[in-house]
Amino acid sequence: MVKISVIVPVYNMERYLSQTLESLKNQKLKDIEVIVVEDGSTDSTVSIIDRFVKENSNFKKIILQRKGLAFSRNAGLEVAAGKYVTFLDGDDLYTKNFLSNMYDIAEKHSADMAVGRMKSFDSFGKHSFSSTTELARRKLTEKFDTDLIWNPSLSNKLFLRSKVKEMGLKVQDCSVAQEALFSMSYALKSDVIACSHKSFALYRTRGLDKDLNSNVSHLNDYINGYEQIRKVAQESFAKTIESAVTDFDKGELIKKRDDYLEQIYLKELTVILYRYYRRFWLLDESFVEPICKAVESINEKLTVQSKKNITRWNRDIFKKDKLVMKREEMAQNPLVCICVCGELTKQQLKTQMDYLYRQSLPSFELLVSSEFRDIFPKEFKRFENVRFIKAKTQAEFKNVSLESANAKYIMFLDRFTVIDLKGILQLYKAISKNNDTDFITSPISRYHNDCVEEYKFSTLSFSVSKNATRSVDSSELILDLFLSNKLFKISHINGIKFSFSDNSVLDMYKLYVNSRFKKVFSRGIYFGEREDRLLAEIAEVKGLIPPDYSTYLKKWKLHYKKNVSENEWLTKLIIFLKRVKKMLIYSYDMFLKATLGRLPLRNRVLFYTIRSNGDLLENSKCVYDKLDAKKTVFAHALPHSIFLKPIIYYKLFTSKVIVTDDYLKYLRLFKLQKTQKVIQIWHAGGAFKRFGLDAPSNLTRIEEMKTHSQYDTVAVSSEYCRQFYAHAFGIDFNVVKPLGVPRTDILLNPDKCEKMREKFFNTHPKLKDKKIIVYFPTFREEAGQKCTFNPQIDWSKLDESLNENEVFIIHKHPIMQEDFLKGRFFKNIKDYTYESTPTLLCVADVIITDYSSVIFDAALLNLPTVFYCPDFDSYERDFYLKYPEDLPGPVIYNYDEIVQAVRDTIKNPPTQMIERFRDNQVGACDGNSTKRVVELIEKYLKE
Repeated sequence: MVKISVIVPVYNMERYLSQTLESLKNQKLKDIEVIVVEDGSTDSTVSIIDRFVKENSNFKKIILQRKGLAFSRNAGLEVAAGKYVTFLDGDDLYTKNFLSNMYDIAEKHSADMAVGRMKSFDSFGKHSFSSTTELARRKLTEKFDTDLIWNPSLSNKLFLRSKVKEMGLKVQDCSVAQEALFSMSYALKSDVIACSHKSFALYRTRGLDKDLNSNVSHLNDYINGYEQIRKVAQESFAKTIESAVTDFDKGELIKKRDDYLEQIYLKELTVILYRYYRRFWLLDESFVEPICKAVESINEKLTVQSKKNITRWNRDIFKKDKLVMKREEMAQNPLVCICVCGELTKQQLKTQMDYLYRQSLPSFELLVSSEFRDIFPKEFKRFENVRFIKAKTQAEFKNVSLESANAKYIMFLDRFTVIDLKGILQLYKAISKNNDTDFITSPISRYHNDCVEEYKFSTLSFSVSKNATRSVDSSELILDLFLSNKLFKISHINGIKFSFSDNSVLDMYKLYVNSRFKKVFSRGIYFGEREDRLLAEIAEVKGLIPPDYSTYLKKWKLHYKKNVSENEWLTKLIIFLKRVKKMLIYSYDMFLKATLGRLPLRNRVLFYTIRSNGDLLENSKCVYDKLDAKKTVFAHALPHSIFLKPIIYYKLFTSKVIVTDDYLKYLRLFKLQKTQKVIQIWHAGGAFKRFGLDAPSNLTRIEEMKTHSQYDTVAVSSEYCRQFYAHAFGIDFNVVKPLGVPRTDILLNPDKCEKMREKFFNTHPKLKDKKIIVYFPTFREEAGQKCTFNPQIDWSKLDESLNENEVFIIHKHPIMQEDFLKGRFFKNIKDYTYESTPTLLCVADVIITDYSSVIFDAALLNLPTVFYCPDFDSYERDFYLKYPEDLPGPVIYNYDEIVQAVRDTIKNPPTQMIERFRDNQVGACDGNSTKRVVELIEKYLKE
């Protein structure tokens, strides 16, 4: 039985077709047929098809003669034999498990339609479609879901072939609206739409290819296609409204219909702007006016709020709520000035111009060094926004360009630079939203042989001090002393009376020192040079940059150009007072260090905690309770007024031993006395998620290293883990010792475990004879900042799936504030976050987690673990473990699989996997970890 028919229409696809067909050949699901429809290609496309048809019995071909894309898709549809059918363009791809996952989700829900996640990709990387991500979170959706409007593609959907035939549905030849018309017409008549969150359909973007559909006829076809979509939507809503029982329900459906139709207009308008209008300079002049009229016509049908949103989102192309129609007008009022100079070959200049004139931001002027006049591409020389600047040196060219620019912002491309097609628009949006920013800077990568290579120095520079806005906050900016990856405010450069020299690296250093900046973290700018060559440019001027870089910048007096206003003196006064305050605090700290740092040490142990109430974390608490010595606690988050600082610093500088289980910031601020000892008993066991120098951080790399550089001993959970902690902290391997994790001692003490069990069941007697499943989710981050986590669980369905003898307990990470249950009561689901982790581990029959270090504690108890990771593809942190190969339990991605996975794991626990994992990760945890740490402290006290 053929489960899925994949229809692949192709025309002159020799460059990409082999990769596309290979992705279909390698699909995990084998019960598929691949129907390749060849439409009169003139290249080697036919021979590629013949090779795959000959080698694969499930591959078929149909030969046509220039019938068009819609006809080709319909020809494949007519001969398809699969239960489901899908369409894949000849340059797109599927990940290996895509069709298998799509088929499974469709069959599981007896769905009319299945929708999968989707990414676009090109030479520069991949970008997820947010609409498909949102759909995936829902698992099941209804036909009026507006996210279906924003992802009308055919390639990430399965259609029930019998239903397509019953509807008599065909692909209409309506330009780029044909996919939307087919998929939306089908969806609006579907009863069950399932959404898969696993794997991806990969859509190839080819921004430099000539667009053969850019003419009035195809634009009209597109507009007519969306008119048909609205007609189908209105008919579907009319039937639903007619069947509504109450007037209230009818009223709600009418509101929903209006919102839905509004979204269709917005989608139609967005495509016209981005597919047609934003290619302004490459359009035939006669085509611009019809586009503008089409946009104006749709705009008139939008609500006032939607009109405002469209104008706000596209402020770079709307002038007084109207689109610019003439090239002269676009050239006369540019937003960005792009200056091109440097050493470029004819081909490099051609490539650079290709990318510039296909930018999504058309409102730019181009100033080009006159040395390129003879090799400048003729197809671009005719444009009104090009001017050649005569200058003897690059410095003169930049200075003259700065004087003659008509724009508000300026870029200096003084080397071969390729910019992603949305790159300049991204920089413009970032700088236009930040009035107090003087320039925007973006990470750079290498573009070489149509491939992208990472510049490690740029990754480093942009992975630390992410929120830095001034040079004093960002000492690693020395790795970013280039002009071509920045967008400047012209008023700022003129305001500080800056003049370019013949050394662009030194120029950029001076601009950093005298400017406020913002980092944009998504990559979009690519150079041609090797990484060592770029670093050599910086090294050449190293002698001209102050050696003690961070100290120098702290003493540097920064001047910012400010707008003249009636509050100018008040603003200056506030800035002055802030600087005075900062200087006084710094001086006060130095005075306390100089004074207290000379006092004799006391035979005392200082314990540090990150908890605001002064309570110690479990590791430190175990050691503190067992230690028979003079000891005190220092809580970082307690109010540290200027009057309390002497007490804090006194304890810090006079305690012979300092014990911490987290980041102790004062270690990076002050150098301790030589005879003081610092012991790090890190709060987590094993080596799971990357941390320290191996992970994104709000600290600079220098700050990160200083934080850990004064450790005398780092206690870890096994011999195997030593290497990872040494690397994460940037310390000598011998400093890291397998002493174990103190808080695990209680788990390895049978008597204490039994007491915890008794206490728990005395508090919750109804759970005594039940199978206890404990869910330990950890928090999520985006760009180093905590964000809300959606576990993607239908709690009602989960509750119904559990038997009478099963209970599902939620225990969230301490910093998670999310209320998963939203105050609802469930018979078999409880939120016991207030219970301690050791207690729940002792009573659990199985645990569920995602990326939490609780897995190491569970392994010590031989407790089976199920890994539920609905967001694995988008999870930001990387791992020391091979994920999921090294995990001691099964990994699932869909909440519907939770109950069965739990039952299977309880019935057949992976005992050998758990034992191997335990020995590898927590082999030093034997019930005596606290004793070993205490003995080490006592040894240090005697020295």
